[in-house]
Amino acid sequence: MNYELYAIEELKHCIKGQDLIKAKAIFNQNSYFSKETTKKFKELLFENKETFSVPIFLYMIVKAPKHASYLESCIIYLLKRNSSCLIDVFNKLTEKQEMLLLVSMVSQIKNIDAEKFYTLILRNYNDNELITASLRAISHISSEKFLSIISDLLYADDLKMVKAAINTIGHCSLDMAVNALMCRSAVDIELDKCIIRSLSKCATRKRAEALGEYLCSPNSTLRNLARLEMSKLKEVATPILKDILKSTKNDDLLIICLNTIAENGDNQAVRAVRKLVQSQPHNPNVRFAAYDALGHLLSKESTLTLTDGLFDNHDMVRVAAAKSLEKNWGDFSRRGIINLLNVNEDKSDIIEAILTAEGTEVFLGLIGDSLFKDLSINFFKESHNKQMLDFYLRICRQHDLSDMVEILFECVEKLQTPTQQEKIIVVDDSRLLLRIYQKILSNTGYSFELFEFAESAFESIKKRKPKLVITDLNMPGMDGKDLVNKIRGIYPNEELPIVMVTTQENEIRESIQVQEYLIKPFNQEMIDKTLNKYLNRPSEN
Repeated sequence: MNYELYAIEELKHCIKGQDLIKAKAIFNQNSYFSKETTKKFKELLFENKETFSVPIFLYMIVKAPKHASYLESCIIYLLKRNSSCLIDVFNKLTEKQEMLLLVSMVSQIKNIDAEKFYTLILRNYNDNELITASLRAISHISSEKFLSIISDLLYADDLKMVKAAINTIGHCSLDMAVNALMCRSAVDIELDKCIIRSLSKCATRKRAEALGEYLCSPNSTLRNLARLEMSKLKEVATPILKDILKSTKNDDLLIICLNTIAENGDNQAVRAVRKLVQSQPHNPNVRFAAYDALGHLLSKESTLTLTDGLFDNHDMVRVAAAKSLEKNWGDFSRRGIINLLNVNEDKSDIIEAILTAEGTEVFLGLIGDSLFKDLSINFFKESHNKQMLDFYLRICRQHDLSDMVEILFECVEKLQTPTQQEKIIVVDDSRLLLRIYQKILSNTGYSFELFEFAESAFESIKKRKPKLVITDLNMPGMDGKDLVNKIRGIYPNEELPIVMVTTQENEIRESIQVQEYLIKPFNQEMIDKTLNKYLNRPSEN
């Protein structure tokens, strides 16, 4: 008789005598039984009490993980067949690994017996590992019944347990859950980040209000994370964001609120944003963010507001207004722009803004007008922005605009390779701002690379050291501070200059290893001055 047949017979004897210790010994001697033998074990164990069979199956998983998926399905079947045995099964387990396995599986039962099981562990056990595993499991079932117990664990002396408790409470839709989380906030930045992520797990007004509080945080990392998480609440967050727009006079808060509205894309915010624009905020960064937000919202009523933005005294704002026309483009917009070009003597700023914005629908809607076409051709002929020229060349080819294809092709061909091969890296999460950087840097003679994501920029910097890095401060994911810290782990200050760009002058007080802060809004002159300072290029003046 081979060992597998012997093991089957031995298991029968153990079952008859309900001897768990001897049954486990079978799997100590040989943990790698064939699938056929394992199925035979299952048949035998299914015929017996769960308090005997489940511990054996758990022990088999520990000893033979290659059959884990199959064995786990057996355990779930038995527990659903008789869930009242859960606590008795747990009390028969002797190994921590078996206990943790059972704790993770019980969440699939989802009945009153499962709730009693987790309540027992949370209240009666002092084992941090078991409690943390239970918290993770509870997050997959209704956590309302455990709220009072879990709230106490927010103040445990084990970091993993506290984070697990925060995550579990995040799945509870009750307002009391939000109160519990906010009482734990403002102590530790890592825990605050966990709380922010937890708040976005249920879309309720109370949670949106709590995330709105984090939008007001003096810490840029928390603000950016709150913005990212609040965008997940979509229309639930809109009333809170609208209230902030109406009530605050803080420019930094207005900007981050407008950025969140842009990411939400909820058209219910249109009127509030348009009203803010019409109030003519003195800060061009607020105006830029407002037009950028309108560019993510659909409202034909905004056309007049958007065309007004083409007359702003700052070029960045004009580009944002031009780009926002793309989503709300129509015949009314087209006639309005053509009329503006005909009645205004200084048309260059309007043309530059529209073409820099690279709006396909806007360009195709206007290129049929002879005045716009002539002004565009003149602009293209003077431009050094190869990426922009390539964009319009591609659009004209796709739409069989052969005369424009010929002109744009000649414009691209005459462009020379950058005279300075030192590479500049620019990082900003705003695609619109990257277009503006593209326009400005095209006139400098330097080669450059633009990155929307800091992670990608860092990978490029690791492979080849650039001559200069220009990075935004507030970005989702890896922000400007994180990027600078990673770069400084490779290149010290004296080896690679970094310029931090921000709208928030108060951030300058933070200790970041950069050579200089550049306060938005910036223009060609400011960028030229920065390049002259750090790249040893003689000024043209």
